[in-house]
Amino acid sequence: GRCASAIKDFSQALALQPQLPLAYLYRGRAQQQGGNWAAALADYDQAIAQLPSHGLAYAYRSSAYEAMGDRQRALENLRQARTLLQGQGDRRALAVVTRKLQSLEQGSNPHP
Repeated sequence: GRCASAIKDFSQALALQPQLPLAYLYRGRAQQQGGNWAAALADYDQAIAQLPSHGLAYAYRSSAYEAMGDRQRALENLRQARTLLQGQGDRRALAVVTRKLQSLEQGSNPHP
């Protein structure tokens, strides 16, 4: 399907140029949509290692941790995402992350 095609395309791009943090980020999203949480987490880790100021990368990694049952790391990543997004001016993303963080802190479990 579309996820497998996207994963293949991003993997080919990364084989040619491994210093593309957004390719890791988007491949991680495709992995996540396909239910491969461990692969998504690995891609988010790479994206963050290369571009540590990208707030949404932490939000996406939070979703992977949450899906894998690691609520504490999910919260830590959402808090980091919120901090970064506050300085980046993306009000929409900040609002989504803030709502998700409040839900997770209260113990409910809506997925982003």
